[in-house]
Amino acid sequence: MFKMDDNFISEETYLTRSVSLKLHNKSLISEESFKTMIAVERKRSDRSGKPFLVMLLDLTSVVNGKNHSLNGRNSILQFFNKVVKTITVETRDIDIKGWYETGKSVGILFTEITPEGKDKILEKINRGLYKVFHEDASRINISCHWYPIDHSELGNGKVQIFYPDPSQLSLRKKISRISKRTIDILGSLLGLLIFSPVFLIASIAIKITSAGPVFFRQERVGKGGKIFRIYKFRTMTVKNDESEHREYMKQFIHGQAQAVEDETTGMKVFKMTNDSRVTPIGRILRKTSLDEVPQFINVLLGDMSLVGPRPPIPYEVKEYNLWHRRRVLESKPGITGYWQIEGRSMTSFDGMVRMDIRYINTRSTLFDLKVILKTPLALFTTKGAY
Repeated sequence: MFKMDDNFISEETYLTRSVSLKLHNKSLISEESFKTMIAVERKRSDRSGKPFLVMLLDLTSVVNGKNHSLNGRNSILQFFNKVVKTITVETRDIDIKGWYETGKSVGILFTEITPEGKDKILEKINRGLYKVFHEDASRINISCHWYPIDHSELGNGKVQIFYPDPSQLSLRKKISRISKRTIDILGSLLGLLIFSPVFLIASIAIKITSAGPVFFRQERVGKGGKIFRIYKFRTMTVKNDESEHREYMKQFIHGQAQAVEDETTGMKVFKMTNDSRVTPIGRILRKTSLDEVPQFINVLLGDMSLVGPRPPIPYEVKEYNLWHRRRVLESKPGITGYWQIEGRSMTSFDGMVRMDIRYINTRSTLFDLKVILKTPLALFTTKGAY
C-alpha cells in the first residue's frame, strides 16, 4: 500500500496514476479529450457520411498479468512508452492517439480511411508491436470499431465507444446522473402508488372485453442500443399483423407519410388513427396515455427514465438515418419527454428527433421536473394522442 494525500491507495492505483501523469502531456491526449474527439468525429460523420475507425489497445493483461517481467513503476512506464512510440511510428500524424481508459487502454482515431484499409492498419500495428515485444505482443488485446455501426451491433455494448458518457468524467455530470436516477426511483414508486386503482380497473376492463393477457410486452431499443422488454396495458387484439404498422413507420421515418385530419379536433396528425387492431378499451387507454402506466416498472428496473425520448421498436431503428440514432443511443428512453408534451403526433419524425436531441443537449434536473409537471396537462388535453 502507498500513501498519497493522506489516503492509502493500492499499488496498482499508484502505478496507474504515476504512469498516466508521466505520459499525460507527452504523447497521448487525455481520456476526456480523446473521447470528446470521438464524439466530434461521429457528429462529423453523421453529416458527411464518411466513415472512421477507432482502434483500442487494451494493455491490462500485460501490466496486471502474473507471467510478465514488469515490476514496479519504472518498468511499467517503459512498457507504456514503448507502446506509444510504436503506434506513433506505425500511424500517420493526423491519426489521433490518446488514453481511452487512463493507464489501462490506448485509443487511436483513424479518419479518412476506407473499409478495405481497416485490415491493413490492423496488420501494420500488429507487425510493429511484434517487432518490439515479440511473444508479449499477443497479450496486447486490440479491437477495431468501425463507424457507422451496423444495425446488428446495436445492443452489444460496442456502440457506446462512439457515444461516450460524459458523466464518467465530470463530477457535475455524475451528480446530475445520480440525481436523475434518484428522481426516477422515487417518482416511479409514487406513480405506481397513485395509479394503483388504474391497474385494478384497467386489468378488469381489458380481461372482460377481449381475450388475452392484461399486459403487453414488447422489445424496444434503449440507451446504447440495448434491447429491453417494455410493459404496457394491452390495447390490441392478440396475434395481430404488425406489417401495416411497420410499413407506416417506414414511411413516417423517411418523411413519406401524409398527415391525416383528426375527426374530433380537425388537427393534422402523423398517426394510424383507424388501426383495426385496437380494442374499444384500448382506444380509451391510448387516448389518455394510461396504457403506459406499467412503464413505471421499466423505470424501476433501470431500462427507462421518467423523462426521455420515446423508446422505438427495433424495426423502426433499422430505418433510421445516422443522425436519428442519437435519440436512442445517448439517453435512456422515457415515459414522458419534451416531444410528448410539446409535439406528440402532430410533429413529423425529423421534428421529433430534433426535439429529442435538444433535450439530450440541454437536459438537467430542473428541466426534467418541468417536463414531469407539464405532463398531466398534456394527458388531460389528449392533444395529439392516439
